[in-house]
Amino acid sequence: FQSIMCVGLIMLTKLIATVMFQKEFFEAWKFVPILCVASFFHGLGEFLGAIYISSKKTNAIFYTTLTAALTNVLLNLLLIPQFGGYGAAIATLISYFVVFFIRFIHGRRIIKFPVYSCQSIICIGLMLLSMVAMCLQVKASGWLCGIVVALIFALQRRSVMQLIRSVLKSS
Repeated sequence: FQSIMCVGLIMLTKLIATVMFQKEFFEAWKFVPILCVASFFHGLGEFLGAIYISSKKTNAIFYTTLTAALTNVLLNLLLIPQFGGYGAAIATLISYFVVFFIRFIHGRRIIKFPVYSCQSIICIGLMLLSMVAMCLQVKASGWLCGIVVALIFALQRRSVMQLIRSVLKSS
């Protein structure tokens, strides 16, 4: 579900920026798609961090967060001089992905949980495709993002419908 929200936000980024950003900051909309995907991985990493809390291995949270911080600083030093704001956004994306990946691998050693790898990889790939299309300002990237949302929805329809049912029951 989070991937659908992420691609939806990527699709609407430029429109939202025209309404919310001042003229001087409008060009910053170009970084938002990358930061949306970074936020996606950050959310997954934080979710997996709960494994450490529940298993009383909170020092792992410190070490994975430290790894991300060092990765981010190093990548910022390397990427910002050449790519500017894009470099900072990409450094953030990679850093959050590193935390997610480490916590995913290590977390599975602590608690066995199901992984729908093929479906997840396809959804992440589609999300990255929409991010790149928007950043490169590909013509019809809005349409592409709409198609991506539909594809991800189709792939995750059971989970989405289950979420909708639970929300409707609680209201």
